[in-house]
Amino acid sequence: MRTILLTAGLSTTLAIPTSALTADSFTTDIAEHGQAPAQFVYDALDEHALVIFDDGLHNLEAPWTFFRELIASEAFAMRARHVFIETWSVNDQPHIDAYLSTYPEDQTLLYPAMQNAAIHGWRYASYIDLLSAIHAFNENRAGDERLQVHAVSTPAYWGEIETPADFENYIGIAQSGRDGFMYSAIRRTLDNMSGEERGVFLTNTRHAYTGLRSRDGQLFWNTATYFAERYPDQTYSIRINAPFLIIEREAGDQSSPATGEGLEQIEYRWGRADDGRWDAAFATHQDMPVGIELTGTSFGASPYIGNLMLNAAPGQSMEDVYDGLIHLGPISEMQTARTFHEIYTPAYRAEVARRYRNAYTPDDLQTYIERNGVETLESFIELLAEPDPSAPSAQALSLPALDD
Repeated sequence: MRTILLTAGLSTTLAIPTSALTADSFTTDIAEHGQAPAQFVYDALDEHALVIFDDGLHNLEAPWTFFRELIASEAFAMRARHVFIETWSVNDQPHIDAYLSTYPEDQTLLYPAMQNAAIHGWRYASYIDLLSAIHAFNENRAGDERLQVHAVSTPAYWGEIETPADFENYIGIAQSGRDGFMYSAIRRTLDNMSGEERGVFLTNTRHAYTGLRSRDGQLFWNTATYFAERYPDQTYSIRINAPFLIIEREAGDQSSPATGEGLEQIEYRWGRADDGRWDAAFATHQDMPVGIELTGTSFGASPYIGNLMLNAAPGQSMEDVYDGLIHLGPISEMQTARTFHEIYTPAYRAEVARRYRNAYTPDDLQTYIERNGVETLESFIELLAEPDPSAPSAQALSLPALDD
């Protein structure tokens, strides 16, 4: 089984683009245009119906701590009341609604949504922490004043996946139609982007690009692209500064079992924007948290890097794919979120085993398991179910030092 997710048959080594911009231009832009991150977002919400966030990596703690503090606040509720979350499927909305409407809080009501979100569940406690903060914020508010959380991803029905062919078809459909599906779900809730209803969409790089083009000049249709093309005055996409995926070439061995991420199909590393120029400038400003516009700044003029580098047309910049940038602190010190191991009940462990046995051929399954450092499926599930505390991010630790 093989699914190419991030490349299109290019096998040459990619030259990593950097700019000729001076260090002073970045530090000057921070001084002249930088804002406190929360105010930066609130200003964006004052002018746009939808603010889209690329968290960089779903498992990082800092972006979701920021989201939690930003959203569960009066300042946010004055401007918006909708929170759209990419990772949860629309058929899990009843579980989210049940949790948010039940007092005292009962987090077990969220378990089905966490268990349905991926083949082995969604393990990051940062998501539960966000909903818990929203739950507490809503408690003494009238129904029409409460913040609402919306699952917007394509439906997931794991019980219907009985063969590897079913699984490959599920991945293919999710990839080909997911961005348009999420666009439609969000647009409907926001009253067709009239501006009367406002919200934020919490996602990652694969869905947050506003205008990236392929080598043939065609747009890559991310969820953000649909909004930017159809409602340009009502859409604002923000990248959280975090380790960037830098793709160097297509992997020589294309026989690895497919995953939803597709990283098995490429040779890659994690790096810093513009060969470290962004982070050096932030360090000059003591790495204070800051939000900054990309359009018309040195940050926006930096060359595009990211998950579609192999297929992207040359000469594109970061302002072609995002509107704004938020820096929360040194990205080399970023931590992963702790895991929410409570979802791995005995019944769910058996379900995860069933999903894996149905999704992969025996040989592919064994390859996948061994790639994760264990020899049996049961050991792999035990590994998933172990409570992992917040820890230094492997991607952050792999970054080159700023003086390299």
